[in-house]
Amino acid sequence: MANCEKPLVSVVALFYNQCSYACETAKSLFSQTYGNCEIILSDDCSTDGTGAMLEKLAAEYDGPHTVVVSVNERNLGIGNHCKKVFSMCHGEWIVTCGGDDSFAPDRVKRVVEYANAYPDVVAIGCSSVEVDGQGDLLRERPLVERPTVYRKYMGGTFSYELSPRQTAPMCFIAGALAAWHRKVVDLAPFPDNVIAEDVVLSLRASLLGDMLFIPERDVRRRVGGVSLKGDLRDRGDRRKHRRMGAVMCFRSEYAVLKECENYPFPASRECKEKIWNDSAAALLKCMDLPLSEMSLYSAALCQTLKTQGLFKCIKMAFSAGRLWAFLKMVLKASVKRRRDDKIVMRVDGGICSQIAFVALGLDLADRGNKVLFDLSWFRDCGKDSDGKFVRNWDMPKAFPELPLSIADDATVGIYKKRHSQRGSDLRAFKAPLYIGGYPDRMASLVNHRDLLQIRFKPELDHRRRVLLSEIESRPSCAVHVRRGDLAKTNYAYGEPTSVRYYRRAVEIVRGLAPGVRYYFFSDEPQWVRDELVPALGDVESTIVSEENESDKGYMDLFLISRANYIISSIGSLGVYAAILSRKCKALIMSKCDRDVFDNLENVICLSGDKSYAYQDLTVKKHGVFKPLYSLWKIFGRIIGAPDIRRVPH
Repeated sequence: MANCEKPLVSVVALFYNQCSYACETAKSLFSQTYGNCEIILSDDCSTDGTGAMLEKLAAEYDGPHTVVVSVNERNLGIGNHCKKVFSMCHGEWIVTCGGDDSFAPDRVKRVVEYANAYPDVVAIGCSSVEVDGQGDLLRERPLVERPTVYRKYMGGTFSYELSPRQTAPMCFIAGALAAWHRKVVDLAPFPDNVIAEDVVLSLRASLLGDMLFIPERDVRRRVGGVSLKGDLRDRGDRRKHRRMGAVMCFRSEYAVLKECENYPFPASRECKEKIWNDSAAALLKCMDLPLSEMSLYSAALCQTLKTQGLFKCIKMAFSAGRLWAFLKMVLKASVKRRRDDKIVMRVDGGICSQIAFVALGLDLADRGNKVLFDLSWFRDCGKDSDGKFVRNWDMPKAFPELPLSIADDATVGIYKKRHSQRGSDLRAFKAPLYIGGYPDRMASLVNHRDLLQIRFKPELDHRRRVLLSEIESRPSCAVHVRRGDLAKTNYAYGEPTSVRYYRRAVEIVRGLAPGVRYYFFSDEPQWVRDELVPALGDVESTIVSEENESDKGYMDLFLISRANYIISSIGSLGVYAAILSRKCKALIMSKCDRDVFDNLENVICLSGDKSYAYQDLTVKKHGVFKPLYSLWKIFGRIIGAPDIRRVPH
């Protein structure tokens, strides 16, 4: 270790609706006897006042430790919450604590002492005193009688005898009892939407180095609290707890299988098969839902069937009381034709629409489906609604490192005829299926935002490379002006963005950052030159789209994403540029889109050319009711609304 005596230790406590326990937890962390602690108290948008309680406790604290309070403005869930908080940690070791648990005063001190004594250890798990939700003692038994080291996984079998639920296929340390070395957290980007972060970190630790278990009962652990509710003295609740634990572990281990590809060292095929098979077997023993409703788990169990044999799987299914469901699944899999195990998704539109479809496809692939994309629209139509500007399949150019599978015409024909989409609930999508509509894709886009940002690497032409250098070298604002097919009122998109809207948006950007240069991206550059720029007053500007290269939209999207400020049109290019950007300080929109506000920071909404704001979600859903749209606009003029609205993230 770099500093064996006093390395910085980050102590992380994650809270969600645990206001009644927050004081006890925080004070146990404040009382740590180790002298070099960074304490991070993070609340995941609780509804019971937990965040305010943490801020109050931190303000009242007057001690030697550094205390940081983070309150999420929206609920991230366990995995994404951990991802955010781990990025805030600066310590060589990270000690995690549940929001309803508490530490003994020497907890952190003991971690550092053991870390110094065992230099090859990358994770340390302590024993605990377990209590129920009311604080009554359940059990007080150490995991080990003396310090026990489990060696780095080098092949063969994992050691998982110490797993509390006997569901993890590796040596497992529960998050509330764990201390992780910095390199375990930094090994790879933390996977999105993981339910059990300790499963991910335990697997990483088992592949990186040794894992140590100690007998000291340094954590007062509340079992059956917020994340796994129930009274563990009740047999039914214990069974529910065990099943939920199995599902949590399996989902997280499935995420680990994907992230193994990003490790700086190769994870062996044997390792991956061990994780897959053991987690599926554990899930089968504890499953609480019909297999027919869980395509991801069915796929895992099919893999188990393939590698472990039918007899063993039947035996496990029988012991779990799931024999009939398992046999139905096997029968269905055996009679299904090879081409009927996929989801085929029709893709249309410009680059933003393509990105949204691909994000949905990635989400479905994460659920265990094989996803193919139907590109027949680009061959049969391939233009905007006016039939003027071309729309090409540009994903391979914009995301050259993103593997995408394309469906052939025969497969598309069969799936269209036999397996056309029913409904729009993503959870109900399972193979075989043909998706020909527009289900909600924003959630999928947000789930894979980090991946898409990393893989967004288009090759720019010479002119745009020069512009990119210019945009990144000084404060810049990208202005998207979509006209063409949206130059008139569209019942799905609303009214076109006017000169007045852009003038007000530019005034806002001027207030935020004087001296910004404006770069205009438009399918009607002449209108921008003759009508828009003169109306904006004295601004430094460049009209990027002097040549109508509608087949280079992905390049413009990349340039817009590299600007400091973005003014969007009623089209999607500006919004998607902000989603793919790592440096956008403010996005200004022409109308209120709740999905965007919920998932992006620093968003300002202008109500366009009118002093009212109309709600067009109903029109999007039921486009045949165009007269309702006109009536709603008239009603908006009467009732009025603020000119500018900020919606908090």
